[in-house]
Amino acid sequence: MKIQDNHKMNIKNIGTVYGGWSKIPIDNLDSHSIIYSFGAGEDICYEFLLSGITDAEIHIFDPTPRSIEHFDFCVKSIKEGIEGEYNRRFGGGDRNYNSYIINSGANLQKLFFHDYGVYDNDSSFDFFYPKNRNHVSLSIDNLQETEESISLEVKKIDTIMKELGHWRVDVIKLNIEGAETKTLLHMLKNTDIRPTYISVKFELARDKGGENNHLIKELQDLLNEKYDTIFSDAPSFNYTFKIKKAVTNNDL
Repeated sequence: MKIQDNHKMNIKNIGTVYGGWSKIPIDNLDSHSIIYSFGAGEDICYEFLLSGITDAEIHIFDPTPRSIEHFDFCVKSIKEGIEGEYNRRFGGGDRNYNSYIINSGANLQKLFFHDYGVYDNDSSFDFFYPKNRNHVSLSIDNLQETEESISLEVKKIDTIMKELGHWRVDVIKLNIEGAETKTLLHMLKNTDIRPTYISVKFELARDKGGENNHLIKELQDLLNEKYDTIFSDAPSFNYTFKIKKAVTNNDL
């Protein structure tokens, strides 16, 4: 994935190493911000901590059954004030994970979970299980080339915003096992939705780049046209983009 690296920004690290891959300029977010986070797995301490820091309206999306159970576990921990037993599946095995959740200061009145994913269609698709069934992430693009799958619901970003009553979204965060490429292509080609920040793991480019080169190249060109890169971890295929400032007569 070759994205123009325009300029990097110092961005705070929060949460676990496993789940804290996303680098978003938190100081630019506040209680009026709207954040969509696609792909929860069993590490959502980043979203809970982000809620406590910014008081933003945060929507988490994941159709995976274990992800739904995990969100309920985190909410229950906060409501009951009980840290809960250590589970090595949570937070990539970080022993501080439950503490991050219960001490996050998350505003549960503005933190929402939706049991569907995002893609370039409003439909249901087969999501394929990983080779290691202890792992939580399922892939619509079958990144690990397994045979067992489950049918789960996905929606287009414009459908989601319409249903939630949002006319804008400030941040979208994507960790969706390969579905990020078609999701972003649909948004940039077929809608006027332009989040201020996009933070994304490019897992299709990482795992199946050769056979999807035409899609990846098209997305590269669109992102380079519309966005500046403010963070990149190229070896891990993690990037954060900020929308380019529109040139007005006052700038000339």
